[in-house]
Amino acid sequence: MTRSELREHSFRILFSSEFLSETGMDELIRQYLENFAEEELTENDISFIRSEVEGTLTHLEEIDPKISSVLKGWTMERISREDRAILRMALFEMDHWKKQDIPASVSISEAVELAKKYSPNETGAFVNGVLANFAKDAPRKNETKKKPREKAE
Repeated sequence: MTRSELREHSFRILFSSEFLSETGMDELIRQYLENFAEEELTENDISFIRSEVEGTLTHLEEIDPKISSVLKGWTMERISREDRAILRMALFEMDHWKKQDIPASVSISEAVELAKKYSPNETGAFVNGVLANFAKDAPRKNETKKKPREKAE
């Protein structure tokens, strides 16, 4: 299964979590995989989904204030549940999956595609704009630190 498809499954679980606050993370993931995953998932697929969902939900206390800090005229509560789940998941990837060589541009692109597919108001541009604020801080794959140039005399 492709990473895009796995992200879509992760998004669906995160979106569901907005409605099922009493359900534990493990139970939420288990129920989804048993009842809603149409395709056969490998152990690696399930591991990716679990890591994405658990990581995102575990880091909400750090992710939500970051998102809120770049919103102009919006609050987290005003953002649709779909977009909140998408933004949270993408920012988690950008902040915490640096060692997995997922470039920020990929996380943003995948988030925009999810927003186009699932958001009620085609908010791909909004999602892109919010996440672009964080792309400059996310390390790029194979990025090397360059020495500062010496001033010419």
